[in-house]
Amino acid sequence: YYTNPTNYSIGTWVSTDYRKKLALDVEVSYRTFDEHNRQNLSYSIAPRYRVNDKLMFIYNYNRNSNRDDMGYANHFTRDYEAGKRQDIIFGLRDVNTISNELTSSYIFNNRMSLSLRARHYWSKAEYNRFFKLGDKGELLTDTYPNGSYFEDGELPNHNINFNTFNVDMIYSWWFAPGSEISIMWKNAILESQDAIVPRYHENFTRTITGPQTNSLSVRVLYFIDYQVLKKKFSRS
Repeated sequence: YYTNPTNYSIGTWVSTDYRKKLALDVEVSYRTFDEHNRQNLSYSIAPRYRVNDKLMFIYNYNRNSNRDDMGYANHFTRDYEAGKRQDIIFGLRDVNTISNELTSSYIFNNRMSLSLRARHYWSKAEYNRFFKLGDKGELLTDTYPNGSYFEDGELPNHNINFNTFNVDMIYSWWFAPGSEISIMWKNAILESQDAIVPRYHENFTRTITGPQTNSLSVRVLYFIDYQVLKKKFSRS
């Protein structure tokens, strides 16, 4: 187990009047830890615009910056004089995450609607130092990734540059009380590598040109009133 350090947090949020055509949501939070220079800062900005009673757009920008974040990096089973035991390695890392999301909905009438959602998520983790997890949950200074862990001399790269890009479009039709037909199209891109890409534009361009997965699904929900059926069968 790992003993999480004492930490303190503060946060606030503001939301304007949704009855207006243009509204805004803003949220900010900060957390500091009694461990190294560890601190987390996150904020989000989400403007929304209602064109009319049928069409609406919402954009959400979210950013998280975790400085000197601590987390699992690797583990090894090694031979000691007292026998075999497992060494668990933790890493001191900087983790930065950016999320951009755009949603839109159009209501044709009280039975039909169309929704669209596009989201890009980018998270990168860059490791700086490594520690061995002690028996009492403490972190001990260690020679990893040097020393005797890798006999062949090949050192691993624990850095992560992770991206997902998703587009979801859903058409819904409530053709009867409690009954619905949904047609859903999904486009998904997932990309992960150990080379950190510094700039957002370069990273986003590389992501959307990667392999894509497309899917189309149809779902039908039909509500059957048992009492009505019971009366029909009893009459017959």
